[in-house]
Amino acid sequence: MKNNGSVIEIIMATLGYIEGVILCLSLVFLPLGIYVIAGANYFMMCTKLNDNEIMAVAGHIKAYSIFFSIVLFPIGLLSLAIVPLCRSNKVSVEDAPMEGFVQTEEQKSSEPTEPQFQRVVSEEELEKFEQLKKYREQGLITEEEFSRAKEELFG
Repeated sequence: MKNNGSVIEIIMATLGYIEGVILCLSLVFLPLGIYVIAGANYFMMCTKLNDNEIMAVAGHIKAYSIFFSIVLFPIGLLSLAIVPLCRSNKVSVEDAPMEGFVQTEEQKSSEPTEPQFQRVVSEEELEKFEQLKKYREQGLITEEEFSRAKEELFG
C-alpha cells in the first residue's frame, strides 16, 4: 500500500467498475455509467500514489468523492475519507513532487536558483551564425574574430 487511503481507493474503484457497468448496460444511464467508470479508473490510479502525491491531486479526489457519494450512496460516502487519511501523515501540497519532475539529490539539497531564460534566435540570426561558422572552418576568420562576431550577433 502506497498511501493511507489506498484500501478505500481499491474499494471505491471496484464498486465504481461494477456500478458503471450496470449503468452502461441500462443504456438510459449510459453517460452516467461512463463517468462512474472514469472515476473508478481515477481511484485505481490513485492507489499507486504516495501520500504526498495524493495531496497534490486532492481537489480531483474530492470531486470524484462527492460524485461517488451521490451515485453510490451510502457506500460512496466512504470515499470522502481518502484525503483526510492521507493528510494524517502531515504532508502538504508543497511537499508533493510536480508531475514529470524528478530532482537529483544534489538539486534537493542546493538552494533554489533563479530561473534561467533562453533567448529565441531568429532565422536571420541563425543564418548569419551558420555563415560565420563556414568562414571560421574555411580559415577566413580567426577564432577570436568568430567569438567577437558571435557575441555581437547574440550579445
